[in-house]
Amino acid sequence: MSLDFLKIWFINLILTIITLGIYGPWAKVRNNHYIYGNTFLGNHSFEYTADPIKILIGRLIVVGFYFVFFVAAQFGFFMIAAIILVLFVLAIPFLIRQALIFRAKCTRFHGLGFGYRISIGDFYKFFIIHFLLNLITVGIIYPYTHSEFKKLTINNTYYGNSNLFFTGRASQFFFIYYIKMFALSILLFIIMAIPLHNITSGVGIGDAGRVLGSMFVIYVFAFIFSFVFKGSFDA
Repeated sequence: MSLDFLKIWFINLILTIITLGIYGPWAKVRNNHYIYGNTFLGNHSFEYTADPIKILIGRLIVVGFYFVFFVAAQFGFFMIAAIILVLFVLAIPFLIRQALIFRAKCTRFHGLGFGYRISIGDFYKFFIIHFLLNLITVGIIYPYTHSEFKKLTINNTYYGNSNLFFTGRASQFFFIYYIKMFALSILLFIIMAIPLHNITSGVGIGDAGRVLGSMFVIYVFAFIFSFVFKGSFDA
């Protein structure tokens, strides 16, 4: 991280905290201006042309939905709160697609903007299929979902009449996810075991041990799963 970007990041952080998040869109635009402007293809850099006001409006709409949901739930209008929650969940794929279209449109190279083109039906189909896959596998399949989402995002991004291609493999996602998960699990197991033993002082330590043991077994299984299926989902 360069010193210039560190300064931008620090100022953005301070202003975002002071303004209770309102400055967030301007912070995002400043960050992307710097990152895009220092990303080169050949001798030319990219541009980020987003209007922070539009980003702020989008965030305020989401906050407004949450506020109405919160008020309805607090005052006992549970039916209204439930309807708002269902509508918001159903709108998530649409909102993500619009965000990708907006980001592509605001990314320019040689003065020409990018585009993101995919039907709303195909986008919803992806989310439904992968929601069910992760539900059935208790999230173990998530690295594959992440890989496929990258493919969905990049392969439908266009520069003029040419689309981009994602060349990553799902096995790489499995390996990275579960190597990190396995290492963090061991660290968490070690960190939690000693203080948990001291806190319980022998009372219910068997239950605590079983909980920690179960966590450890789950992560070991996920780790093995990543190797057993390594390459199985490669495109």
